[in-house]
Amino acid sequence: ASLSLQFVELNANFPCCQMEKLDPSLLVQMKRQYGLYFTLHLEEECDPFAFNAAVRSAWLKTVRQALELAAALDMPVVNMHFPHGIYITLPDRKTYLYDQYRSEFRSALQDFRQMCEDILASTQTRICIENTNGWKLHECAAIEYLLESDVFGLTLDIGHSHGIGDSDESFFRTHDRHLLHMHGHDAKGAKNH
Repeated sequence: ASLSLQFVELNANFPCCQMEKLDPSLLVQMKRQYGLYFTLHLEEECDPFAFNAAVRSAWLKTVRQALELAAALDMPVVNMHFPHGIYITLPDRKTYLYDQYRSEFRSALQDFRQMCEDILASTQTRICIENTNGWKLHECAAIEYLLESDVFGLTLDIGHSHGIGDSDESFFRTHDRHLLHMHGHDAKGAKNH
């Protein structure tokens, strides 16, 4: 507030921002006292599509807790990186398992979208998918499926974009009405942050 900032992003990668450590009543008090609002960034390794059912269940529980907190605090944005999943390196290419096992991936994607819609349906909170190191074609298709739902949007990170030669820029131009949030930071060559 002393820096005239309007919001604080709570980043779940940090120990102090784990859901069980965040006190909603304290955050509401701070929000009112300082006239700020909060956004939330899910853990970078969050993968609610994992093939291992126990791992997927843990990530879905984590996302559910985050969305419930975000809805309770009227957060406008919950930011997430779209998981690439595992790939196998072949002599001539990388083969992404989410692309190879499409029906399993699609089923997990549908479950994730439905859960998010159920939690956020009557709120203004949106889950924004952030560009990181270049989306593959199967990822673009999956993100487009999520964007068909009103609870999803996009975050454009200009540092990440610069670091990969702006390869996702055409996706953002095609889906510009879904751009709800931006991250701006430094980048030099292929290095960002």
